[in-house]
Amino acid sequence: MKKIILSLIAFFLICALNAQSVITGIISESNGSPVASANIILKASYDGGSTDSSGRFRFVTSEKGNFTLLITAMGYQKDSVSIILSGTELVIHLTLLQEISELNTVTISAGTLETGDHKKGAVLNSLDIATTAGAVADVVAALQTLPGTAQAFGENGLFVRGGSGAETQSYFDGMM
Repeated sequence: MKKIILSLIAFFLICALNAQSVITGIISESNGSPVASANIILKASYDGGSTDSSGRFRFVTSEKGNFTLLITAMGYQKDSVSIILSGTELVIHLTLLQEISELNTVTISAGTLETGDHKKGAVLNSLDIATTAGAVADVVAALQTLPGTAQAFGENGLFVRGGSGAETQSYFDGMM
């Protein structure tokens, strides 16, 4: 019987020594509305949590002693609170102030775009065909190696930038 009582006393002492602190609370704005997705972090530890849509948070830590609780949220000023953890529940209600941030100026500029019928076609002479890499002086192979063109499988002609083979025409010495 003596061993059982000593074992129970030892068990309760160990449980009391390993007691965890529970930190709960609400984070709100100055007008009383809740701050959702705020981060609450126990500085110098890996413990922390975040608020739900109603601004409430809860997390458990096994740390003991004096700590700083850091509170951050996008669009709000950072805040910190000194707390003492002693293995009991700690309830904290904090109000965050909105942070006014100004974005830098963005400047977008574009050059001019020249359009017209004279830009619709490409003309290759015999020297271009002979010197096109991979074409081996073959007219059809030279056309297929031009940027934006591909062979139209199952159709006559070339694909040009996503079109179909029927949309292109090839003229040799002015004849189709």
